[in-house]
Amino acid sequence: MGGTRTVAPFVPPTLPVEAQYAGSEEIAELREALDGPCRTPTEPRVRLSGAGDRPGGRTRGPCRAESLIGTAEQAKTAYTAETEDLRAQTAELRVAREARYGRQRLKAQGGLRGP
Repeated sequence: MGGTRTVAPFVPPTLPVEAQYAGSEEIAELREALDGPCRTPTEPRVRLSGAGDRPGGRTRGPCRAESLIGTAEQAKTAYTAETEDLRAQTAELRVAREARYGRQRLKAQGGLRGP
């Protein structure tokens, strides 16, 4: 690896110049159409079934919340029971593993004959 090295200086790219196209009005319309959704505020969804009225929503809201809470509590109870079952199985497996380990250790030491 001989010779001299030269480092080329970094030249940043220039920004593109706005070109004047024959259809510049169309481009302006397209830009407006693309930028429009970014500027419009997000509106809440209103169901067409008439559920968008405030008095009805105030009565349905708590009922829906209570229903969701009930469903969550049922799921929590089911998951808690499943977790307890899995913990019991894990404890049984640990006891069985310790017993097997003990037997193998005694067998390796020559104190136990057979399986």
